[in-house]
Amino acid sequence: MTSALKSRPARVSDKISSATAKLRKIALSGPFMFFAVGLNFLLYQLDCINAIIVMNALAIVLFLVCFRDVLPCLLPFLSVCFGTINYYSLTPDGLKKLLPLAAIGAVALVLHMVIYPVKKEDIRIGKQFWSMFAIGVAATLAGANLVNAETYFSLKNVYYVLALGFGALAAYVFVLNYLPSDKKAAKKEFSACIYFGGLFGVLQMAALLYAVLSGKEPVEFLARQRYRNNFAALMLMLAPFSFYQSFAGNRRFLGYFMGVLQAASACVTLSRAGFVTAIAVVAACGVFCILFSDYKNRKFYVKTFVVTVICAGLVLVLADNYFDILSKRFDGAGSDVRTKIWKLGFSVFKEHPILGAGWMAEGNSEYVSTGSFSIYWYHNSFVQIAASTGMLGILCYGFGYVQKIYSIISKPFTAFKFFVAVTFGGYMMMNMLHPIEFTPVPYLILMTIAFAAMEVFDEKATDGEKLKFMCKSEIAAYYPSLK
Repeated sequence: MTSALKSRPARVSDKISSATAKLRKIALSGPFMFFAVGLNFLLYQLDCINAIIVMNALAIVLFLVCFRDVLPCLLPFLSVCFGTINYYSLTPDGLKKLLPLAAIGAVALVLHMVIYPVKKEDIRIGKQFWSMFAIGVAATLAGANLVNAETYFSLKNVYYVLALGFGALAAYVFVLNYLPSDKKAAKKEFSACIYFGGLFGVLQMAALLYAVLSGKEPVEFLARQRYRNNFAALMLMLAPFSFYQSFAGNRRFLGYFMGVLQAASACVTLSRAGFVTAIAVVAACGVFCILFSDYKNRKFYVKTFVVTVICAGLVLVLADNYFDILSKRFDGAGSDVRTKIWKLGFSVFKEHPILGAGWMAEGNSEYVSTGSFSIYWYHNSFVQIAASTGMLGILCYGFGYVQKIYSIISKPFTAFKFFVAVTFGGYMMMNMLHPIEFTPVPYLILMTIAFAAMEVFDEKATDGEKLKFMCKSEIAAYYPSLK
C-alpha cells in the first residue's frame, strides 16, 4: 500500500511533465507560431497595439510558469517589442499604466526560478558577466555627481539606470541558465522564433507599402513615420537569423527569402542608417552562405544572391520616387543636425569628463525633440557613452565591446556564431547614427539574448557544427575535373 501511495505522486508528476512537453512542442510548432503572427497582425491592422502587448505579455507569463526553458517566450516577446517601439513617446504617467503588467511579469520570473531552480554547481555566469557588471556600475554612476535625488530616483532615470546596467546583466544570466540543453534542436527553435517574429514585421511594412502603392498615401508617408529608425533596426537584428534558418535549418529558400524581405522592409522605412546597414547585412549573409555551403547548396546560394542583387538594382531604378526621397534624406538637414549634436556631446564630455552628465541631461533638446520617456540621444553610441557616462563609461563600455568581439572570434567558428556576429555588426552600424544600444527594450535585451544563446549553443560545438573553407581534397571531390 505504501509503495502504491508513493507511485501515485510519481504518476501525477509524469503526466504533468508529459502535458507540458506537448504544450511546449505546440508553442514552438510552425502552425502555432504562424497563427500567433497572423492574430497579432490582425490586431495591428485594427490599431489594437495595447491588445498585442497585453496578450503576448500574458503568453510570456504562462510559458514562464509552464516551461523550464525560455525559448517558447521568445516569439511573444518579439511581438511585444514591435508593439513597444512607440512607447518611448509616453509620459511617465502613461507608462504607469503598464506597471501592473511589469509587476505580473516580475512575479512570473520569480515563480519560474522557484519552480525550476538551478543547482548551485550548475549556475552559469557567462563570459560577458564582468564586462556587463562594469557597464552596470557606469550606468548607475552616470551623472550621479550632478543630479539631485528627486531627478535621480524618478521613474524615468531609474528605468534607464537599471535597464541599461544591472537589469541587462540579470537578463543575460537568466537566459544563460534557462536555455534548453539540446543545443542542436534549440538553435533551430531559437532562429525559427525570430524567423516568425520577422514575418510579423514584414507584414506590418507590407501594409504600409500597400497604402502607398494603392494611392491611399503618398511615398513621403513612409519618410514621415517617426519610428522608422527603430523599426529598421529591429528588422535588421532579426534578419541574420532567418538566413541562419536557410543555411542550417530546414527552410533553405524560405529562410533566405525572409531574410531578404526583412532587410528590404528596413529599406522601405527610408531610414538612411537602415538602408546602408541592410545592404551590409544581406551581403555578409549571402557571401557566407556561398562560401561555407556544400557544392549542391552553393549553386542555390550563388543563383539566389545574383537574383537578389539584380532585383534590388531594378527596384532602385524603377522606383525613382523612392530613390529621390532617399537621396534627399542623405543630402538633407538631418546630417547637419547630427553633427551639431555630436559636437554638443563632446563639449558635455569636456565639462563632465569623469562620470558624464547622466541619462537625464537635456542639452540637445534645442536640436531635436525626443519621446517623453526617451533619454536625450546624441545619435551616436560612442558620443552617447562619453557625454552620459564620462571616462568611467568609456572604459567600461570599451571593456564590453572587446569582450563581445573576443567571444565572436574565439574558437570554435560556427554558423550560428557568424550570424550573431552579423547581428552585432548591424547593431553597431545603426548605433553610429541612431544609438539603439540605449533603448533597453527591444534592442539591448535582444542583443543580450543573442550573445547568451551563442555562448550556450556553441560552447562545445561538435565537429559537424564547426566551419571552414573547403580543403584541397574536398575541392577535388566536388570538382572532379580539377583532380
